[in-house]
Amino acid sequence: MKKFIGKWKWFLTIGVIAGLLTLGFATARIIYIKSADTSWIKDLEYDEDELFTLKLDRAGCPLIPLGFGKEIYFFNLDTGCASDIVVTNMLENKIDYTILERTEQLNRDGSHRGWSYGININELILFDSVHNNLKCSMIDWKMSSSYKFNGIIGTGLFKNSVVTIYYRAHLIGVSEKALDYSGLSKERYVVVPMLHTQTEGQGNLIFFECKLNGENSIAYIDTGKNVSYIHNPKSEYMIGGSTDKPNTTCVDTIIDIGNISLTLPDVYEANIPQYSDFVYPVALELNSDRYLENDIVITFDFINDNLIFYKR
Repeated sequence: MKKFIGKWKWFLTIGVIAGLLTLGFATARIIYIKSADTSWIKDLEYDEDELFTLKLDRAGCPLIPLGFGKEIYFFNLDTGCASDIVVTNMLENKIDYTILERTEQLNRDGSHRGWSYGININELILFDSVHNNLKCSMIDWKMSSSYKFNGIIGTGLFKNSVVTIYYRAHLIGVSEKALDYSGLSKERYVVVPMLHTQTEGQGNLIFFECKLNGENSIAYIDTGKNVSYIHNPKSEYMIGGSTDKPNTTCVDTIIDIGNISLTLPDVYEANIPQYSDFVYPVALELNSDRYLENDIVITFDFINDNLIFYKR
């Protein structure tokens, strides 16, 4: 009996400690989120009704709510998506759409991979904007992910907006007002032009000029990925032309964007050259993981075609 009571006390103690640790982590997380610097809201002239809660998926990538009739579903905000919107079969027969065509998707060996559909979405509500008759694709989620997701939304539907993402505070600002840059502190904010490639199918993707380890380079932003990459422009590896796999490693990297200098430890080097029509090589993908780690506020001004960085 005493042995049983002793074990019971031991399990109770472990349970109490685990509960306190969980509570401590939850409290620390709330404090971390609430203590975030939100002065950018005033600096970038956002009104209260232009601010929305930003969710992050299990990989740390941003999720935003899309309205379909009375139902709301969260989609990944993916600046690396070449399309305006892609829906997965998670929403099959759940939203109002019309099927326009069906296409069989194949694996590289020619075997059946799944079906994709060309569809027309009758109405979609993106924050406070209503979009009608959107033509897009519906795909099988298993073809592009190891876990279920509703879909992804690219930058095309934000072409008349200013969008600010702050991962730490779980906030997103969306405004259709043009920014007044004259009141923006040059010490606190760095403004760089968005660059766009003429490569077919990549017109909506976002690039910008920076220095990478002191060399003039082009960086690419893909909020739909939770891993950032270095691309070695001197690599001789050719996709589809080399028999060996490219050498890969993790390297420490310094990126300079105006007066913001970031040291990025252990960035995965893909060692695959990226071909583009820019003057400098595309040498970096600066994705969701690094904005969260470095407490960076990133603004996409699609009205003036600028990127605005703020690192407190």
